[in-house]
This record gives sequence, C-alpha cells and structure tokens, in this order.
Amino acid sequence: MNLAELTQQIETSIAPFETWQPESCGDIDITIKRNGDWYFQASKINRINLVKLFAKVLTKEQGHYYLKTPVEKMRIQVEDAPFLITHWYQKDGFIVCCDNLAREYVLSENHTLEINGDVPYLHLHHGVMAKVSRNVFYQWAEISEQKKGRFAICSGGQDFFIG
Repeated sequence: MNLAELTQQIETSIAPFETWQPESCGDIDITIKRNGDWYFQASKINRINLVKLFAKVLTKEQGHYYLKTPVEKMRIQVEDAPFLITHWYQKDGFIVCCDNLAREYVLSENHTLEINGDVPYLHLHHGVMAKVSRNVFYQWAEISEQKKGRFAICSGGQDFFIG
C-alpha cells in the first residue's frame, strides 16, 4: 500500500476552507484547553459529537483560531494546540498518529512534525496542529535512531526528528 492509498483510507474529509471567504463575525466564548477539552462560556462541552463537528471547521489564520463555515467565521481561544496525539501504530511502514477525537493522520510530508521547545507537534491541516502526548513521545524515543546528532523516527522511509 502506498502513502496516497493509506492516507485516503484512514483520513476523514477536510472542509474546503480555501473556497470559503466569509466575513469575520467576531469572537465566540469557546476555549480549547491544553488537555484538549473544549469549553463554551466556561462550561465543558461533553458531547463528543459536537466537539467533532466544531473540529471539522477549525482553522488557523494569521495566528488566530477560527470556526469557519461558508457564511461566517468566529474566533476562538486555544491554550496550546487544539488536539493531542494520544496513541499511534505502524501500518505498512508508516506511523499513524491518533488524536483525542479518534482521528488518524499518517506521519508523512502531508503531516510533519515540528519541535517547539522540547515538545513535538504534528501538523494536521490549515495551520492546525496536535501536541504529541508525553506517553507517545516516550514510546517514539524508544524506537528512535540517532541521525545527524538528533533522534529520529521513520515513517514511509522518511525520517522525522523528535529531538
């Protein structure tokens, strides 16, 4: 199985943000905490399907996070990254990262790692990233190899540095 087939098989559709050009409607009192919990007016949103719906229209533009639809765009607050990579597995030589909403992303040129401080983040889409949980980071550290004086993991034949 190649990268394109694997990606198409496991990743869900992403909103066509490029074609949507709504006016900003201001701020909405939604905050995503650093642990991945979503809050509306200081009350936790417990309905996971509602969180998943909001997540489908989440984008980051000019350093701010927005819930964006074809007709409106509202800014929200995010304490760190809006999502967490909570576990992972290997399939056909690729590393598949799973987030706190049970979505999967293939570690590849489409979804790369970025190190901020000592913490790895996975690029998802449209400027949105997921923080790699400490547990996943430690598991990756166990399978990593030292390359160019840094530690890297391999997915699909490509090296990704974790520190």
